[in-house]
Amino acid sequence: MCTEPRGADRPLASLLVATLVTRLAKQLAVLLLGHALAALLDDGSHEISSQFAS
Repeated sequence: MCTEPRGADRPLASLLVATLVTRLAKQLAVLLLGHALAALLDDGSHEISSQFAS
């Protein structure tokens, strides 16, 4: 028979879940901000070159 209480491993599981959620949120933010920044930089470069072309 097991001598540990049933919920003894729950703090470890909670830490793992919290770490995974934080990591996924960080990766999502980097992905979304990276695409937004690339779009802004790309749009800005097109506007500058069209001004010089005129």
